[in-house]
Amino acid sequence: MRWLKLFTTTAFVFGVVLLIAWPWVLGPQPDAEATSRKVVAEWGLRALIYFFVTCISFLSAALGSWLIMRRARREFTDIKLKAVEELVEGSLRDHSKQRPKDTTNE
Repeated sequence: MRWLKLFTTTAFVFGVVLLIAWPWVLGPQPDAEATSRKVVAEWGLRALIYFFVTCISFLSAALGSWLIMRRARREFTDIKLKAVEELVEGSLRDHSKQRPKDTTNE
């Protein structure tokens, strides 16, 4: 579970860093009229890949958090069932101690 929490946190932080750093990584959009179509297409492809990596980062963080919650819910259910079993067993023991055994059958 620890590696899953670490992965989820890392993916989220990486996504936030990507969101903050996009102006420096991509640079300014080239003017379509002043430059060639190839330069504009390269910038567009770079922006598309950057957007894709950012989306994958946040989707990975969401998947990781979903898996963490699923595992935590399963552990909570197991603990809850164990507590109920202990409560029922303890109650049965208490009730068996409280009843005096009737030795006379008339």
